[in-house]
Amino acid sequence: MSTRKIQVIVVLVIATLMIIGGYAAYLFIFSKKTADTPIGGGVISGNGGVFTFDSVEPFLNEDANDPFLALSETPRLRQISATPVAGATVFSRGDDIVYRYVERATGHIFETTSESFAQTRVSNTTIPQVYNAVFVENGNGVIMQYLSEDEVIRTLYAEIIFDAESGGGSIASTFLPDNILSITASPSGNKIFYLLRDTAVGSVGYVSDPDGSNPAVVFDSPLKEWVAMWTAEERITLATKPANGMPGVSFLVEKDQDLSGYLFSGIPGLSTLVDRTGENILFSTSSGEDVSLYVISPFLEETTALPFGTFPMEKCVWGNDLFICAVPVSGALGVYPDEWYQGTETFRDDLYLVDVETSTMVHLANLENLGVSLDINALWIDETQQYLLLSNKSDGTLWAFRLLEQVKESTATTTPAIE
Repeated sequence: MSTRKIQVIVVLVIATLMIIGGYAAYLFIFSKKTADTPIGGGVISGNGGVFTFDSVEPFLNEDANDPFLALSETPRLRQISATPVAGATVFSRGDDIVYRYVERATGHIFETTSESFAQTRVSNTTIPQVYNAVFVENGNGVIMQYLSEDEVIRTLYAEIIFDAESGGGSIASTFLPDNILSITASPSGNKIFYLLRDTAVGSVGYVSDPDGSNPAVVFDSPLKEWVAMWTAEERITLATKPANGMPGVSFLVEKDQDLSGYLFSGIPGLSTLVDRTGENILFSTSSGEDVSLYVISPFLEETTALPFGTFPMEKCVWGNDLFICAVPVSGALGVYPDEWYQGTETFRDDLYLVDVETSTMVHLANLENLGVSLDINALWIDETQQYLLLSNKSDGTLWAFRLLEQVKESTATTTPAIE
């Protein structure tokens, strides 16, 4: 038996012991909530929300006289796609903020900008039924996944060749290995990490260039159900898929070497999201009808409970020392996130922003007041922290939401909500 396999077995044995010990620690620490602890508990609140949370005034007055709305001809919240999308990105090109996305049914690539209603078809190469699209290289490349007729997972890298004069483009494509279980791009977009199904081992993790060249093995495991997230440039987060009441594991893998350390182990329903520095971490727990959200940050003295519950993997995104979450404010009591994953329950979300540096929280928007009900399952934020892209789980459509020009300065004047 190779030294590497022995190391993996040892790590998994240790993980199992940590799950048992971690679960006991969880019960000891988190069961000591008092009645006035301001965290989501799956309790229908007075305003009809599925999670309880503190009352926070809206970030902006959302009526037609809002002075910020006059700064742009486009509405603050706007629908970008009329059909389901497989993935999206938001990036700067000159003075423009570009929204680019892949249409799920056809694999066609479209784009528009924050100040335009015109839609441009960047590529009309048809790739039917793309279920996942990950943009790389500042939006100039995209990795698409689809299921073939013989039920093999195909993964395609497409270099986007954009013609600035015509506004259109084409793609040059290369196939990656078949049966990639999970794939994620580095924050810079110049590398990817993917988990490949291996009948002898289980799953093997590779780091490579976006087109699949120069692959290097950095991880292997007898387990297959890992969720990969590359949010910090030098570190990849691997986590078990959240399941209500089931002890979860989350750990870090250095992009150039093997397993580097555990984030969490043994926490029921664990869902995690790490920021680009690797120092700020969101994590949630779920057990029974209780969903709670916590943040760990060097700006905070201890692990801090948030006054709402949500699922960070799908409903949150990190900016620079701040995060934005889609928070369910209506829905039935249930076993979450399982029933939400299965599609038997849906939510209506509001948007909240938390600045961990200043320990402040703001209610960005009541989306229903903006004329729409969204159950958000993916968010993307641009580098200027002015624009969000939102994916609506209910119908797969893509939406854009405009923030204030100076998020950090704006949040510093709000009422503190984290102590």
